[in-house]
Amino acid sequence: QITPELVDQFRKKCESEGLSAWTIKGNLKDLRTLIRADGGDLKLQPVAVPESQKHPVSHDHLDVIWPLLPDWGRQFVSLSYWTSMRLADAILLLKQGLSKECAMLEWTAHKTKRIHRMPIPPWLRQWLGPVRHPLQNCKDHNQVLVRNMLAAASQAVGIPDVQPNHIRDAGLKAWHRADYEIGRVVHGSGLSAITLKHYVEAIDVIGPVAPRVVIPACFRNGQQPDESENIQTLVQLLDPEARKMIFEMATRLAK
Repeated sequence: QITPELVDQFRKKCESEGLSAWTIKGNLKDLRTLIRADGGDLKLQPVAVPESQKHPVSHDHLDVIWPLLPDWGRQFVSLSYWTSMRLADAILLLKQGLSKECAMLEWTAHKTKRIHRMPIPPWLRQWLGPVRHPLQNCKDHNQVLVRNMLAAASQAVGIPDVQPNHIRDAGLKAWHRADYEIGRVVHGSGLSAITLKHYVEAIDVIGPVAPRVVIPACFRNGQQPDESENIQTLVQLLDPEARKMIFEMATRLAK
């Protein structure tokens, strides 16, 4: 029988071997899952883990590794940046296949079980569609494949290894810079679940801010942004008085 004393010995052994707090926490969580599956239960002392550090990858680094990425790698990077979804969610979307004709991106977050919806800008649509990939049914192996793909490209151009979370952090940084509150919505820490469920769709508040999100040059693949869409969206964000002024000015210029 596994006792709290045995678990404490196991924990100390992990610490003595230099395992990280995150690894020890995961090991204890797996152990508790096995015990519960066998009909038992065990209270564990919480493991103090350090606050995660943000490491957004620079646009320059994404631009230099981009030419070395396979098609499925480019799809992964562009999706991860735009949606700021977690690695497991991005892998699942890639495996399911993404049509260029879909009206929006939609997925259920593996961690929170929330349904997320995001608009698809023209620059992203060109990277959608079926692509050949090495992803299979083993989640852990798929994550290794993604990390190795990014690491190989990074090492080939002589930069520190780009990690999946670096891309997610860069995307969240871009959304926060475009609009702080909408950045929190994209992250999942913005509008309350009640508000999102009963009063407003997240995509309705994300959409108007989307044109202001700055993306790496490589994502555009030479495609120029649609200025008419940007202008229309920005005008919608103005208050009625400002819209009236813009309309009057545009009318005079068009004559």
